[in-house]
Amino acid sequence: MQEWLSEVLMACIYRLGGWESLFFLAAAAFAATQALLAARLQKRLTPYFVLTFAMLAFFFGMFHFKARPHVIAWPVLLLWLANVIEAADRDEAPGWWNIPLMALWANLHGSFVIGLGLLPIFVAEASCPA
Repeated sequence: MQEWLSEVLMACIYRLGGWESLFFLAAAAFAATQALLAARLQKRLTPYFVLTFAMLAFFFGMFHFKARPHVIAWPVLLLWLANVIEAADRDEAPGWWNIPLMALWANLHGSFVIGLGLLPIFVAEASCPA
């Protein structure tokens, strides 16, 4: 059963504070995703484009914003993907700590297969001569 960690976390949060705390957890995860996205984009783009992409991500993400496991997994997904992309830009292997990050992602939500599906693309890109 995937998503067990999200379900346990959400059950504990609900038991502590009810629906309001569960909504707060989802809102915090959504806000963390937006903040991480803006921080990672700021390293590469001008503030205008950072704001544009952050607003687009907010717009498209708000339709999926619910107190559900996929929202809790979004910050982990973004961290993992950004670290792999930054390592590829430096022509280095991603750090070993991405393995526990992937394990966390896999236990939070089944969307971790997206990351596994992207790995062959990064491997192919890294093995092509420049």
